[in-house]
Amino acid sequence: MPCSLREKLVDMIRLRLGNQDTRGLVGPNIVEGTVGDRARKIGAAVGPIVSQFLLDRTSSLFDQH
Repeated sequence: MPCSLREKLVDMIRLRLGNQDTRGLVGPNIVEGTVGDRARKIGAAVGPIVSQFLLDRTSSLFDQH
């Protein structure tokens, strides 16, 4: 992933989380990361995890804004 795209994604996530009601919660530290050579393996593993544990696929974190 190009560095500029990764930076934009992190900024968008920070903005979105900043607009959420987090009263009583400790907010996460959103930072850029890298996956590197393991990207395909991790991507392949995500599908079953999402289908098994992500019940609300309409969550605001997945809005296309």
